[in-house]
Amino acid sequence: MCARRWRVPADSVPDPTQPSSFPISDADKSIIKQIIIPTIIVVDLNARKSLLEAVSSILDEEYDQGKWPEFLPTCQQLIQSSQFPEVVAGLDCVYVLCKLFMYSSEMKRLEPVIQGIVPLLLPMGKELLANGSDDAANTLKVILKIYQRSHYSYNADNLEHPQLRLPWISLMMDVIAKPVPSDPRLTTDEEKEGRPIWKAKNWAYKIIYKIVSRYRDSYERRNEQRKNESTEAFQQRKEIAEAFVTQLLPEILNAYMRQVELLSKGEWLSQKAKQFIAQLLNVGINFKSTWTVIRPQLQNIITYFIFPTLLVTETDMDLWEDAPVEYVVQKNAFFDPTPSSAAGELLHNLIKKRKAASFEPIMQFINHVLADYQSKAPEARDPRVKDAGLHMICFIVEFIMTSPFKEIVEESLFVPHVIPELVSPHGFVQERILHETFITVLKLVQHPKVPVQAEAASTIDAFLFHPEVPITFVVLPLLEPHVPDTIKVLLNLTSVHKLDSLSSVLATIVAKFPKIVTPFAIELGHQLALTYMKMLEESNQNMDPNDITPLTDVEDEQTEAAISLLQTIQTLMDAVAKPDNAELQLQFEQHILPALEYTFKNMYLDAFDFIFEIIDSSASSLKAITPSMAVLLPHILEILSEENFDVVGENVNAALDSYLMYGADIISKNPEYMQKIIGVIKLLMDRPLVFGDPSPEDFLEKEEEQKLACSLIETMLLYMPGQIDHVSLHSSLKKFFVDFYPPGITGIFRNRFERSVKENRRDAKNNSTIQQIVNAFYYNPALTFQFLEQHNATATVFKGWFETIDSLSRVHDKKLSILALCKILSLPPNQIPAVVQQGWGQTFEAVLKIFDSLPKALQDRKKEIEAAEEDEEYEEYEVLETSENHIDDDEDTNEGPAHWETAEGIDLGLSGFSFPSALDADAVLEEDPYFASPLDDQDAYKWFQQLWATLPQHPIGSQVIGSIDQSNPLGQKIQLILQLSEEAASKVEIPATINQ
Repeated sequence: MCARRWRVPADSVPDPTQPSSFPISDADKSIIKQIIIPTIIVVDLNARKSLLEAVSSILDEEYDQGKWPEFLPTCQQLIQSSQFPEVVAGLDCVYVLCKLFMYSSEMKRLEPVIQGIVPLLLPMGKELLANGSDDAANTLKVILKIYQRSHYSYNADNLEHPQLRLPWISLMMDVIAKPVPSDPRLTTDEEKEGRPIWKAKNWAYKIIYKIVSRYRDSYERRNEQRKNESTEAFQQRKEIAEAFVTQLLPEILNAYMRQVELLSKGEWLSQKAKQFIAQLLNVGINFKSTWTVIRPQLQNIITYFIFPTLLVTETDMDLWEDAPVEYVVQKNAFFDPTPSSAAGELLHNLIKKRKAASFEPIMQFINHVLADYQSKAPEARDPRVKDAGLHMICFIVEFIMTSPFKEIVEESLFVPHVIPELVSPHGFVQERILHETFITVLKLVQHPKVPVQAEAASTIDAFLFHPEVPITFVVLPLLEPHVPDTIKVLLNLTSVHKLDSLSSVLATIVAKFPKIVTPFAIELGHQLALTYMKMLEESNQNMDPNDITPLTDVEDEQTEAAISLLQTIQTLMDAVAKPDNAELQLQFEQHILPALEYTFKNMYLDAFDFIFEIIDSSASSLKAITPSMAVLLPHILEILSEENFDVVGENVNAALDSYLMYGADIISKNPEYMQKIIGVIKLLMDRPLVFGDPSPEDFLEKEEEQKLACSLIETMLLYMPGQIDHVSLHSSLKKFFVDFYPPGITGIFRNRFERSVKENRRDAKNNSTIQQIVNAFYYNPALTFQFLEQHNATATVFKGWFETIDSLSRVHDKKLSILALCKILSLPPNQIPAVVQQGWGQTFEAVLKIFDSLPKALQDRKKEIEAAEEDEEYEEYEVLETSENHIDDDEDTNEGPAHWETAEGIDLGLSGFSFPSALDADAVLEEDPYFASPLDDQDAYKWFQQLWATLPQHPIGSQVIGSIDQSNPLGQKIQLILQLSEEAASKVEIPATINQ
């Protein structure tokens, strides 16, 4: 009732069908707060749990507002009572408060607990420990939990001196050292784990490990001064960390060594105790002060701690027989440490970090275990012993294979007639051994027992990623025919049995065999999407709420693993996204859409790139925006705010291009979408450089942003004809040339070009800027002229345009200039500015000049596409260089504005400017066989033919063509272009892109 109704406003109108919608009056709330704690004292355990949940709900709503001021004084009074039930009730209520606000960064919330109540608990804890009863142990556990929860975020940035921690650490060490009398009634591990004293011990182990971890982290970074940390604070933190590691941690490890001694005498320890002992020993092997404690006990640690901890337990055996799926789940609980995994990690790190001291005794022990097992009669052998010995080998096999005694170790550990062949100099012998081993693994994937299936499937990953396994020539050919059956088993294990840990194996197979798994795409996509969301949800639940940022970076292994699944989905999308797979692709996208939306809604930054790749694959395949991809557009536009753009802006450009190319109708019908895209362009162009003195890198980064803006403008102009008149020139181009550059277009162009002359280069950004103007002319020449005339920029633009013609290397750029110039030359005189009318003849000659190099550019592009298609697995195509990209020694390099003068000597008023032909490498756009252009369907020769047919009726054009002698080079060039048009220029026309 409290959880649901306490938050309902008093003036709200309740729904009679929903009891939880009725508010609780202020008077009733006051009564509840008065009686709830006294009631907790007298009720039974089940009722107490319900009432404590109600207390948590009330505190969550009213504690910060000061509406329950008597809560803590009441609890403190109960804790100091002489009546045990009152003490327990007071402690339980304080624990509820600490648990509720344990992650809070505001220390004031729990400051009254830390200062007023926690000091009372230390002597009480000692008394309870001495009592020895189960009730006392349960109460002691609550005290330890209060200490841990209240200090979880308290003083997180600054370490307390170890002496301040010492009283509580001493209490917890006493709890750990407390002898536990055996109880003959408890025969199973599960029954022993349930004893209250062991639950208290487990909490003591846990708290000590948390404390040690905090000081260890600070010690390892003791020479790194934090940002805004004073020298005094830095030195103090360093001294505190060193004091803990050198003085207190060795004492803690000595106490843990005594627990290992108890194991050697047959004493029982809980599983959690073993886990935390292993984890603390793992910390201890890193530091000289603690290694001196561990090293003398190394043999005991190996014999009586690591090895027994790796033995299969009775619980494991029961699960194997009765609940095999649960057995696999626990065995593969990568994000939840177990005693076995902690002991294995300790074994691994002993050799990794202390190899000189530990390698030999560990290997001797393993040899002894396996030899002793083999020497016994079959009926006397315990298979768990051999399993544990082999388990130890698994954790250290990488060190065995790199040991100087590799051959000796191999002969003593592995089957004699197998190992020698694994190191054989003959490849075919190695292949035979590997062949038989891997075939056996593939057969075991089809085993009727789920644990065997799961282990065999996991082993496939080991084969595929082992550095010494010949994957290409052995493993992949063997796996390929088994992929369909293996996929079926993995889908069953992950979807039916919920073994999410095997999703990584699915991901590996998808990455290696994308075409083979295509028939399973829908099922795979559905399962991978569900697992991806589940793993991220679990990661969210484990995350400190105060650490969640608007853009969530990868912070833990589980999130990384989840995002790798999204990468697998993207790989699968690449395999599915084919023009002849349209129906399959649409269904696949429907199944993965929830995962993509989930990513955007939860702002998982590291996953965005894979979604952008998915969008690009989808649009490129079908040349359309599918319904599923259309759903994602609002999410993308939502994240492109100024504060987020630094981390997502550049990578999203390809996705926005796809939407503009193939979703023009969607965007043009939604003014909000268009407005946000224009906002992105403005943001890219208008964002200031960093504060202070910008570095050269800052200027380069700014230039790259402006290039992205140019790319978006280009796409809008090319793919949205007639749909953006209201924004393209009057808004985006105005922003681009005027608002983004306050001096105005003429000043900017002149300044930039003059700078290029002085530096003897042609600037890439100049070319990008001019390219957008050419796009604008192709989109709407009359409107573009109006804009340029308003800013007195026509002559400057045409000068820059004609000076870049020699640098046009791509077929698209050549066609774009030809088509734009044809449109300009077709305009009626009243829409052509006077300066262009005067230079109409040189504009016409510019068209003819571009045609000079177009045939060769078309042929070169065709060759590149054919070369790319020959290699279907070619991932990064390196563009072949053509002669168009370079200037030959025998070419005329002095063609400037004078070259464009008409027969009458009229120019564009650009005298005094002379441009070098040497180009910046960045200024030249090389041909890309994967580049799709909307102009690929446009025949430039036919455009010229149509222009030529209309010129006799054109007032200006008729005068120019009338003066052309058909027998001179200019006239012959025109006849050649017309002849190519008549002979069907499609002979040299080629597809937009290669068939991907």
